[in-house]
Amino acid sequence: MVSVQYSPNKIPNLKWCLLVWLLCLSLLVGSSYNTYLAYQRFYNPDTETYMNIARFHFEGQSLIRRYRILIPAAAALLAKPISLFYNRLFQDKREGADWPLITGFFVVNCLVMATAGLFISLICLHYKVSGLATLIGLMAFTVGGRWQSFDTGHPNTDSLCLLVTAMLIYALLKQRSWLLFTAIFIGPFSKESFIFFVPMIIWFAKGNLRWKVVAALVVSYSIHILFRHWVDAQDITNMQASVQADLEHFGNILLSLKKFISIKGWGEMFTMYGLFTFIYLAGFWYKSIRRFMIEHLTLFNISFIGIMLVHAILSSEISRMFYIGSALFIPWMAKIFDLLRPKIWNPQVALL
Repeated sequence: MVSVQYSPNKIPNLKWCLLVWLLCLSLLVGSSYNTYLAYQRFYNPDTETYMNIARFHFEGQSLIRRYRILIPAAAALLAKPISLFYNRLFQDKREGADWPLITGFFVVNCLVMATAGLFISLICLHYKVSGLATLIGLMAFTVGGRWQSFDTGHPNTDSLCLLVTAMLIYALLKQRSWLLFTAIFIGPFSKESFIFFVPMIIWFAKGNLRWKVVAALVVSYSIHILFRHWVDAQDITNMQASVQADLEHFGNILLSLKKFISIKGWGEMFTMYGLFTFIYLAGFWYKSIRRFMIEHLTLFNISFIGIMLVHAILSSEISRMFYIGSALFIPWMAKIFDLLRPKIWNPQVALL
């Protein structure tokens, strides 16, 4: 069999990026379409909040989630042309749901998640992961576990958190200023916990870029505070109430720590990537792979793991928060897969 050589040092061109993006999009649409069709209004209180935010109805909405405006606004914008033909093509038996808007969320979330997948593949390329291992990693990200279909099939904003995290990691690894600034300005609107990334951003931005990053963070959070103030004015709520709601997350610490040391909690973690999780387990079985991973555990990686731990501990849904860390967890999985290949298969046989 002829072996096809893969060069991880090759700079990806536009066609390669488009192919990876379309692959991620295809996998996401296929895996989450049934979740989108099965949407129920009261399945999750988060979804109703985002539906109301998309209509710019802020009164009475969650003091935590109502500031995550970007995905709902994009879904509402897309829902307008969809509504012109949706009811003519589809007749839903379920009443009380705004299906053009739900469809807008589905389309936007699939597009955003596919873009996150593209950046994850670029991070794999940075770490010199093979093409096959990158494909395995992207499959784990898009169809492997439970949160993929939830994030794309429901009115939700986690897809933007995934994209911002992936953009941020790639920008720091490559020191791409424009990409880093994009992540900084979008980040506060994706999730309030983006603030935990601020020390990492400042520390790992090098040279003159560091001071530009500090200035960008000041401007970004100034805009975010003004937006929060405007939203609070719609509901006659003071900012202190919303900050207090954010601080209430510290009440989840004990519950999350209990999950970390329970079988149920580890089972929940397994749902991040499903059966693909066995790649991690198989890798850590070998002493040489464990040694390799420990030797390559840099301050950058440790900082990222620490931030993801804080995310998980402050949330009662630990696997959902860790899934947001796919920007590095997936490339690590793919790298472990590469290290496993010569141990599992005969290296004399060309597999590609």
